Amino acid sequence: PDAACLTAWVILGASRAQVRVAGAGRCRYVVRDLDLGHPLSPLDRERLAQVTKAALDAVGESREAIDCARSPAVGASPPAPPTLDVRRPAVPPAPLDARREPAAPSSSIAIGASYGGTYHSGAFRAGPGVSFAVSEVAWRYAPEIWTDLRYVLSSSFDDGANSVQAIAGRIGVSAQWWPIVRFGVGGGVDRLETTYEPPVGSGALDVPSTYRTWEAVARAFARFGSRSWNGFSLDATVLLDVVHSSDPYGSVRGGFVVEGWWRS
Repeated sequence: PDAACLTAWVILGASRAQVRVAGAGRCRYVVRDLDLGHPLSPLDRERLAQVTKAALDAVGESREAIDCARSPAVGASPPAPPTLDVRRPAVPPAPLDARREPAAPSSSIAIGASYGGTYHSGAFRAGPGVSFAVSEVAWRYAPEIWTDLRYVLSSSFDDGANSVQAIAGRIGVSAQWWPIVRFGVGGGVDRLETTYEPPVGSGALDVPSTYRTWEAVARAFARFGSRSWNGFSLDATVLLDVVHSSDPYGSVRGGFVVEGWWRS
């Protein structure tokens, strides 16, 4: 019976849509292609509805609908041969993406704030940080490019006489192996500012000495994510840094970071 009625199909792809309208008896067709955003915005939905309505009008919505309501068959068409099953349901066209080249993957942008650091020389050296990531969610494993910048708060060493603080920058890639687990690798540098306090009474006005040095770092991590609420989520990251350092006892440092993310 559907073959005797005006029918419309809306086929949605990753970033494209196609509207197909067929008249009663399948004698007339209208096809319209649209480029849409992902996900669909309210403006995209309104535009899709307008194009569908215009396509229905182009085929002849009012007259076709009346003919369909009066009779399940096309009025002037000859009877079908006995071997033709006129009651078979209309089969929608094949999906648009099955007959076209795959659309370009849609990128997702993520911005995060975090607090954490690494365990080094008997102390947990941590501080606040900001992160930025871009991932291709339509690809397998949702590959991601990420960056992280952290200010490591000042901490003391050598019985509290000396202190060190740092600015740590990282960049790398990651992949999502399970829905809530992501593994990644990367590298970067640490800018250290170390202050040495001279012993009292050592002379030279007892003025502290400050030195600035740089350390190259390689990183591997596993991030465990939570359920997303309107794009926001809380993650926990376990990391391992391998540092090119003059300190032979601190070249491998484990760490932990708590992160809050917003993803588009």
